[in-house]
Amino acid sequence: MKKYLIIYNPKAGKVKRHHYLKKLEEAIKKNGDEYRTIKTKEAFDAYDEVKDNIEDFDYVVAAGGDGTINEVLTGLMESSKPDTPLGILPIGSGNDSFKLIEKHIDVDKAIEILVDKNTRKVDIGKRVGGKSYKGEYMLNLSCMGLDSLASKKATNIKKKLGGPIGYFLGLLYALFVFRKLHLEIELDDGKIHSKSALLCFGNGRYYGGGIKIMPWARNDDGYFHILNLVDINNLMLLFLLPTLLLGVHDKVTRYVKIYKSKSIKISGLKDVDFNVDGENYDDLEEIEYECIEGGLNLIS
Repeated sequence: MKKYLIIYNPKAGKVKRHHYLKKLEEAIKKNGDEYRTIKTKEAFDAYDEVKDNIEDFDYVVAAGGDGTINEVLTGLMESSKPDTPLGILPIGSGNDSFKLIEKHIDVDKAIEILVDKNTRKVDIGKRVGGKSYKGEYMLNLSCMGLDSLASKKATNIKKKLGGPIGYFLGLLYALFVFRKLHLEIELDDGKIHSKSALLCFGNGRYYGGGIKIMPWARNDDGYFHILNLVDINNLMLLFLLPTLLLGVHDKVTRYVKIYKSKSIKISGLKDVDFNVDGENYDDLEEIEYECIEGGLNLIS
């Protein structure tokens, strides 16, 4: 008999979120296992609950969206049992982190995966040095520039219209007000001085509620995959949008630069929104992350 710790965000995006939570609880009991469900009440509850309670459990499940998953991941990595397998019940508005497990969002399938308890090692990101903040770890992707502004503006829209549509409308808004970032990017093999419209790095393929931003990425090779959209004006960005939505933008090599690196350090972030697994931060001037190969046991 195994014990699950379920961290449930009752404010997550899906209307049927409570229905799916009950289905998961019933499936766990039917399988002869036990669970304890803890409902979050405010931001960073998930982080605290995992750290405080993980000692008595064999698995932890993040029941919510990408922000909830990131909090649970960070709490788990900073707990006494960081090797505890992490599972995902994708009931948020975006659910891009779940696409590390399955290409399509199917909550019933996710419940089957959680009950089956198969695990694999996946890479994660860890922030090193600098000012501390929640979001020290990264499961999916981090972005800055046009994406972060769009994500910030699209939050309320996504709750009403769904992930991709809401994100796309936020992106259209961002096109009219965004100015390129002047960044210094330090990778394993040197520095890049860049005028970036969008910089994205991590181990996932999807963001923005289903947009295939890095279809070539992997989460089991020990590297961050990095996309840098450079030297492009807002009008050309508008024409580039269809290729982003179709996931074929890597063919536009004049503007789309692709790298791999085990670490990344970015300077020049003053007054810049920085998005980690769907959550925005705006008080950092410099960030540095390293890829932890096989750092997480993921139920998948």
